[in-house]
Amino acid sequence: MDRARASDEVTSLQAEIAALRVENERLRGLLGLDEREADSPQAAPTLFPDVPSDLPTGSVTNGSPPHAKIELFRSLFAGRDDVYATRWRNEHTGKAGWSPAVKGGWANARKPSREYLPYTDDVAARHLAGECHAGL
Repeated sequence: MDRARASDEVTSLQAEIAALRVENERLRGLLGLDEREADSPQAAPTLFPDVPSDLPTGSVTNGSPPHAKIELFRSLFAGRDDVYATRWRNEHTGKAGWSPAVKGGWANARKPSREYLPYTDDVAARHLAGECHAGL
């Protein structure tokens, strides 16, 4: 590589670094962090203010017990607890969609006496295990 081409590449990379620094500053502003707080482990993002602040942040890991993982998941993906949606797919037509989960399955979905199933920790656990598709 000749000197002129190497110099052009260095200039291009320096411009990219400067643009990334500007973008990092913009993102810190969205999160409510200044540069000092960004490196601090106690920094709490303010972009999603509805997330409960009493969660033990950083304490849920791959080795955590299932109930801790489910609690974290349900706090981050909150919705109604009295009903949830299930994913369906018609193999013949290829259509797919979401419908409220009802007791007795899809055969009871149109009955006037249908009973909606509540979103519970068990449903969340089955969703996380890939055994069902549950939507909020």
